[in-house]
Amino acid sequence: MLFPRSTTITFDAALRDLGATDVRARVAAADALGDLPEGEDRSAAARALSAALADERFEVRRSAALSLGDVGDPGAMDALLPLVEDGHAEVRQAAIIALGRLGDARAFEPLARALKDGPPDVRFQAVISLVEIDADRSFEPLTEAVGDGDAEVDLREHLREERLRTSAHWPAMPGGWRPHYIAPKWAETCG
Repeated sequence: MLFPRSTTITFDAALRDLGATDVRARVAAADALGDLPEGEDRSAAARALSAALADERFEVRRSAALSLGDVGDPGAMDALLPLVEDGHAEVRQAAIIALGRLGDARAFEPLARALKDGPPDVRFQAVISLVEIDADRSFEPLTEAVGDGDAEVDLREHLREERLRTSAHWPAMPGGWRPHYIAPKWAETCG
């Protein structure tokens, strides 16, 4: 989980509040379900969060997507993939984060397309998630992003700052991968 959230709501209350009329209650419920303590029903949480991805409010869809990534249920892939094309950038970014956390190779192509479209925050998160899913396979789409022109996305800037060369900047990714794994390829491509 990126930022710890408050655990002031019970599991049953969070499930109930996903259907509340108040958008703030629905967002809080979605956030709480991402912080499930051990022993709670992760499948029930994933089903409820997947349903919340269809909420009319972007805030609820965003929180539900992030929480699905935290829950880690691989069954959430099919529900998350359409959100890569959501009309709201925050929802797209949250879905991309969640898909990266899940690490399922089926998300690779939609994320590679997201790398070419949308605001810088969305494209930058696509960079991170592509590497989380498959560092070797991500090399080609990421080299295409080298000349992106936006400092947040342009990988040359990250290389100059050693963000992709050192293991100290990022913790180990799923499977033990660390960013320095692709440094020789990046050094050749980006100088």
